[in-house]
Amino acid sequence: MFKRFIPVGANPVWAKVLSISIIFLFVSLADALLSFWVPGFMQEKLGSAFLMGLVMSFSSVVGLVADIILPQVIQGSTARKLVTLAIIVSAVFSGSLLFSISFPTILIFL
Repeated sequence: MFKRFIPVGANPVWAKVLSISIIFLFVSLADALLSFWVPGFMQEKLGSAFLMGLVMSFSSVVGLVADIILPQVIQGSTARKLVTLAIIVSAVFSGSLLFSISFPTILIFL
């Protein structure tokens, strides 16, 4: 992917490191932007800081359950498959937030 930026005779491992680092940069940037924007958006759309707190705490419980179950499910997966899955999940999350602008119900946020 970035072979033209690597000098001749350089170690090709650095091309792989650079490629995966850029992927992680964009996935992390998207996550950071959503983490900043989502709480204010949910509070505005749901009309209550309490409901926003319930949604955020439900998200934490789902994350805990995912941390317990997912390692068993994705055992033996390759790094390429995991990165692709992370990008797809991020896109679905962003799409659900985009859909929630038209239909701001608590079920979409959950």
